[in-house]
Amino acid sequence: MREKTILILEYHDLVDAVRPWTQSSAFFATLVGLIDKSLFLGYVFIQMIGRVSGKMRNVGGILNGLAMDMLDFAFPRTCVVCGDLLIRQEFDVCYACYFDLPFSVYGLGKTNPICSGLAGRIPIEMGYFLLDYRRNSGVSRMMKAIKYEGAESLAVRLGKEMGERVMQDQGDPNFTHFAVVPMHASKLRKRGYNQALRLAEGIKEQLNGELIPDLFLQPHKSITQTKKNRQERLIASESKYQLNPKYRGFYSGHLCLIDDVMTTGSTIESCLKSCLHLDDIGIQRISVMTAACVL
Repeated sequence: MREKTILILEYHDLVDAVRPWTQSSAFFATLVGLIDKSLFLGYVFIQMIGRVSGKMRNVGGILNGLAMDMLDFAFPRTCVVCGDLLIRQEFDVCYACYFDLPFSVYGLGKTNPICSGLAGRIPIEMGYFLLDYRRNSGVSRMMKAIKYEGAESLAVRLGKEMGERVMQDQGDPNFTHFAVVPMHASKLRKRGYNQALRLAEGIKEQLNGELIPDLFLQPHKSITQTKKNRQERLIASESKYQLNPKYRGFYSGHLCLIDDVMTTGSTIESCLKSCLHLDDIGIQRISVMTAACVL
């Protein structure tokens, strides 16, 4: 009833505004009298549609929430760390496990352990990692889910978290370009995505810089390095990567290479060495960002 009263008042305000124009002509006065009721009904209808549609958006949100709950009931989502059921507001990792994660105390900079881990091997300007990696931990289970269980959305969220924390700590480092550690084509087809690229996409939502997904290539297939020691990883990584030929002559003021986990640093070292010895490549500074790092 209140809605109808408001609409009536709004309509009569409109009529009062144009009434002086109609009083100067008997024809217009008669015309207004004839169509007054139909005009009013049309006005009320249009206004009600607009207002109801606004309320329907709220109803739509409620219905969408109910649909999500029904999907969660039919296809329950679980935390990749602890396996408990997730509530509607949680994604991939439950709040309890998320707040228990060992976030790195190191910011993006020269004193980051990534820099010391690559010292004497690759000239690194700055390093950054989000999480301390330990075997049989929540972080290792997250990395396993990202690599082998299709949790690519988790990789994007971790990348976004990395970018947000860097911005909050010290502002945008203004990288010129982002590149990712590549995957062999057969492994990429099997997995469906490169987890390092998904991390980079999340980072790019927060930090400036051009993302070049195919700057580096892995032309030769290799077996997983998960169970290899440092020396075995170094040998396996020799000549494993190469610069994409279409980027010969590439120049970057500051290149940031992104990978999921740094263990011995052999993968990152091999990837970067594939271009540093080339005469027609110009990279002034190199930094490295990873989701996790073995300390």
